[in-house]
Amino acid sequence: MGVEVVTQLELEEEGRFPQADYAFDNGVLTLDLTRLIESSVKHWVSELESSRPIRWQDQWQRIDEVARELRQTHPESLRQVTVRCCNGEQKECWAISKSVRLKRYGRKRIAIVHEQADLTDHPDF
Repeated sequence: MGVEVVTQLELEEEGRFPQADYAFDNGVLTLDLTRLIESSVKHWVSELESSRPIRWQDQWQRIDEVARELRQTHPESLRQVTVRCCNGEQKECWAISKSVRLKRYGRKRIAIVHEQADLTDHPDF
């Protein structure tokens, strides 16, 4: 369904939104969808499920295991970041961003984001 929506937008709205990129949740994330978006020379961002394998320190590991390791052994690697929400409010979070390989998707930039300073909450990926 995501591929159909993007195809329709790209065909019907061609040229109307040249700077518009795509954002969606992990329920929509498919290889076909990301390839279609990238073929339009646009960017995309998506949540990742916690079990997603990433290439970290020359081995394939689940992203939630990488997050747990960072939290326990290198909490200083997560920096405090201020983000502006769509309602205009500002919010503090703690994040790390790194370019890694995702299985099937190639090299992509991932972010591990905590909303609590003590890093006890479940991170978003």
